[in-house]
Amino acid sequence: MKRTSILIMLLALALILTSCFPGSFPRVPKTILIDDSHNNRIDDVASVEMSKLIQALEDKGYTVDLSSESGFSPEGYGIVMFWLPKPLTRSMK
Repeated sequence: MKRTSILIMLLALALILTSCFPGSFPRVPKTILIDDSHNNRIDDVASVEMSKLIQALEDKGYTVDLSSESGFSPEGYGIVMFWLPKPLTRSMK
């Protein structure tokens, strides 16, 4: 019994020292980049829907940036969303 408790303490110490202890993993930042600048067609309906989405995310504590305002640079964001309000249509001949 004493040997088992010593092994458990050594294992816990090793986990703490190697930063593998539960809860020590890096968390994803609560920042979101929405790509609305790469040839996306945003009409009035899509604009209203995007505003609702942004407001809902901000209400949950996220920081939301648009690529049309801050540039498309996904480094440093926890989530990158691509806004495609309308399906692409192709003419078939």
